[in-house]
Amino acid sequence: MKSTDIFNAATFEIFYLCLEEFPSEVRLDPNIIARKVEGYFGDPTGDLEAYNHVVSIAEKSGDTINWLAHEGYIRLEHEYLSEPSTYVLTPKGLQAANVKIDSLENKPTFIEIIKGGIKHITLASMPLVISAMLK
Repeated sequence: MKSTDIFNAATFEIFYLCLEEFPSEVRLDPNIIARKVEGYFGDPTGDLEAYNHVVSIAEKSGDTINWLAHEGYIRLEHEYLSEPSTYVLTPKGLQAANVKIDSLENKPTFIEIIKGGIKHITLASMPLVISAMLK
């Protein structure tokens, strides 16, 4: 499991959550995103490895939220210290979600991929989707 794989899966899940509630704000919890992201990877063996696996993915998920906000794809609406902060998709993020993914068959947009079901995207094709979106 590479850091870029976690970034791609977390980005996918974050955009999914933001688009599901657009134009309303959505609470982005790195721990909840991490649980969804870990589903893309095989189960680690052993309790300690499993714990480290989830902690690592949660940290990377939080870093991904911060990176997407810094780069202007999502905007921090309300920052909370005791609970997850809320974000909303920006015009740049919405434009990215509407980009056609030329490297996939039928050249779908990210929004069309989500409508088809989030699990239809494999870990192998995720970098193609995310790199096309974030150009």
